[in-house]
Amino acid sequence: MWGTYGDNHGGVCIQFTNAEGLSVVHRHLLPVAYNDTIDPEILIHLLKPDGAVDVEVLARELYLTKTTDWRDEEEWRILMLANSEQKPTDRQFSFPTRNVRRIFLGPRIREIDRATIKDIALHRDADWSILDVIPVPNEARFEYRGVERVRAYSDIEFWDEHRQYRGRPTRE
Repeated sequence: MWGTYGDNHGGVCIQFTNAEGLSVVHRHLLPVAYNDTIDPEILIHLLKPDGAVDVEVLARELYLTKTTDWRDEEEWRILMLANSEQKPTDRQFSFPTRNVRRIFLGPRIREIDRATIKDIALHRDADWSILDVIPVPNEARFEYRGVERVRAYSDIEFWDEHRQYRGRPTRE
């Protein structure tokens, strides 16, 4: 997904945790459904009895559904629906820095962006793991380089779960 959503491998992927149930991000996070069948009655489901479009059905079908070819992504998306016109600032939200768990730096991230992220983490006294995403030559997988800040057993479980698919973190 780095090529599509990660600024052609030059962006970042932020992993959030729902520490103390306070994450604003998690309130808007929904899983993508993967299926290859199209509901033949989708148009009927899109319309409410009064003839208006049901935005929840529309959002689910257009933004939260992909074919099974993409199921390995296990993607979740942030979706913020509104029933009235909004300014761009209405769609922005902040979150406590303690809700950031890991920041994965894309393989083509610019050095100035890498330095900025590390500087922000330093000045906020953030307890984030910042990891470089390293493509494995001649293989369709990545490894991670950096230092993991183990705070809980769930951190060890995370790496155990991802080890079989994407390698494991290595020291810088």
